[in-house]
This record gives sequence, structure tokens and C-alpha cells, in this order.
Amino acid sequence: MRIPTTLAAIAVLTVGLIARAQTGWVDPSSHRERLVRVEADVDVEVLDWGGAGRTLVLLAQLGQTAHIYDDWAPRLARSYRVVGVTRRGYGASSAPATGYSAARLGRDIVAVLDAEKILRPVLVGNQFAGEELFWIGAQVPARVAGLVYLDAAYDRSNIGAEISIARRIPPPPPPGPDDMASAQAMTRWASKGGVSIPESEVRQMGRFGGDGRLIGERTPAAVRQQILAGLTKADYSKIQAPVLAIYAKPTSPESFPGCVTDNDAARGACRELYDWTLQHLSDSERSVRTIRSNVRVLELLGANPFIFLSNESEVRSAIDQFVESLPR
Repeated sequence: MRIPTTLAAIAVLTVGLIARAQTGWVDPSSHRERLVRVEADVDVEVLDWGGAGRTLVLLAQLGQTAHIYDDWAPRLARSYRVVGVTRRGYGASSAPATGYSAARLGRDIVAVLDAEKILRPVLVGNQFAGEELFWIGAQVPARVAGLVYLDAAYDRSNIGAEISIARRIPPPPPPGPDDMASAQAMTRWASKGGVSIPESEVRQMGRFGGDGRLIGERTPAAVRQQILAGLTKADYSKIQAPVLAIYAKPTSPESFPGCVTDNDAARGACRELYDWTLQHLSDSERSVRTIRSNVRVLELLGANPFIFLSNESEVRSAIDQFVESLPR
């Protein structure tokens, strides 16, 4: 185990311990937490659920931390060694003013593999984590045994087109005062979308006052802005590592948040978003199939983008088969 020795690392751990002492809440997930130095004055949080066998390294969606896997990872650890990494800017990881390109985020993951002496793991990434998977698979493929994309293997360089359509759809109601009264209440609100979000993840994402109320986001807005500004088109033919790409495929325009509505304009936008999504998914699958190494593509109809939560059994089965196919 790498024990944090910097003052910054000790400060983060101390703050966490004080917060737990004040609230009486303890993360129930069976992991060890530590900070790993990836760059001068930049540490990232690493969660280790233990286990034996091939190592799986879990990477989260944009806006999430490795704690999003707090419920799923212990079940994976029955068959694998399981580690999670929270990218810089989020949760207990450092939030420097710069350093949010896909290349820098990918190098952070490699730095963790070096520090933790993890040899040729399988990287498993949800949604935006596909950017880090792509960089590693194209630039340092020898460092990994394989890449698992959980609704993550897309070209995000044209994300503006999706956003422009989505802006014409009325957003779902935001959390109300009662929903923001505590971490537990916010967890119930966040889990209304059909998947159960761990309370530990809600606590990592938000800032809570002394009375326990949610008072804002933990991550500075500039972090997300920089990450999105650095998006480039992914040429999947450059990946030299085996890949499993699992996609969440919507079943209808009503599958999207805010699209169960009687508003004709919104319904039209929902239909447009649905058509755009299906085309985008088809184009992405075609691009992924240009990878020259072992490639497996799976669609899960009606799955939530948090595909490992909404369709755990199918995802787990696909991962097991993929890992079994990899050279020892």
C-alpha cells in the first residue's frame, strides 16, 4: 500500500475523518482509500476493493467519482482484484487549475498503475471515461490487457449537436428543499432515474453544510469546462488493445429525461434526439469495429447510461467472457 506522505494528502484524509466523526456516517463499501501522486502537487484518489485474479481498474463518467462503483465493485471482487480511480478535479482528488486534456487524464491513470504496481489490467470505463480509455489504448496499449467501454465508445467531438437538441427539451424538475436536506434525501432524489446511486457517491459530489444540507457542487465549474473544451475526435483504428464495447440503446423518444410530455415542441425535439442518438450509436459502432485487435460489440436495448447499474447481469457476463478470452 502506498501511504500518502504529503501535507495535502494528510489534510484531505484528515478532513474526511473529521466529517465522518461529525456525521457518524461511514462508507459501507469494502474498500481502502488512498491518494496517489500523479504529478507535482496533484494527487488522485484510489479505491481498492481487494480480490484476486485479473485486475479491473474502474473509471467513472464525467462528474462522477470512483465511489459510483461502491455497490458493484465488491461483487466484482469475488472474481477479480478491483481498483477504482477518481480523476483529478473530482471528489477527494486534487483540483488543479489546469491539466484536463484527455492525454493528461490518461497519463494520470498510467501513473496510478505505476505507483500501485498494477501490470496489464483491464480498464473498465463508463461514458466519458472512454476518452481516457482511447488515449491509453492508442498511446500505451502494452500497459493494459484490454479495454471495456460501458456506453463509452463514442465520438464526442460533435457533442454540441446533441446539446443543441437537448436544450429544446424541458429539463426534469430540480431537487427541492426537502431533497437537499441531507445526503440521504439527495441520494433518494438522485436514484429516481431508475438506478440506485450509492450515498457515498452523492457525498463525494456535493458540498454539505454543518447542518447536513446540500449547499453546492464540490467540483469547480471550470474543471468540466476545460475537459469538454479539450475533446477531440477519436480514431478508434489507432487502438491496439482488445476491446469490449457495450452500448445502452434507447427504445423510444420517451426514453430520454423530460420526454414524457404533452408539449408538441418538446416531443419533436425528443424525436430528433432519439434519431440523432441512434445514428450516432451506429456510426460509433462502425468506428469501433475498425480496431485491428480483438473487438466485441454488444447492444443492450433500454439500458440506462449507467449500464453497470441498470443491466448488471448482462454487463457482468460480457466482462467475464471478455476477460476469459484475453491472453494470460
